[in-house]
Amino acid sequence: MSYRLSNAEATPARQAPRNSHQLCQSARPPADAPDRVVQAAAGLDADIRALADDGRAQRIHGMRWLAQRLADRGALKPGMTAPEAADILWLLNDPGVYHRLVNEQHWPPDRYQDWLADALISLLIPASYQPKTDPPQHP
Repeated sequence: MSYRLSNAEATPARQAPRNSHQLCQSARPPADAPDRVVQAAAGLDADIRALADDGRAQRIHGMRWLAQRLADRGALKPGMTAPEAADILWLLNDPGVYHRLVNEQHWPPDRYQDWLADALISLLIPASYQPKTDPPQHP
């Protein structure tokens, strides 16, 4: 069973972390070099620092949005809050994790994507999760 995520395509809750990585992945250059350049130069230039800060703010905003949707559907592990889930999503979707595993450790990008989705699902969503029939709607 699937749910509407805002006005987005219907998505099962256990698929949402996999899709969140695809969104992050599509925004990340193949070698993620521009991100590393921005991070390295952020301490040297106020405009570049603002660009880096804006990118971080957008990423945490997206992870908070996804975590809240999962929480609204009762899809988080017992005792896990939406802010905790957002922190996990934010941390594991960091471009540095991608860089270390794909660029430095030579993981194929597909292997990394599968690992990340499996890790997020394992960390966030209980194996016993059963979708609710009427999820709350958010603007």
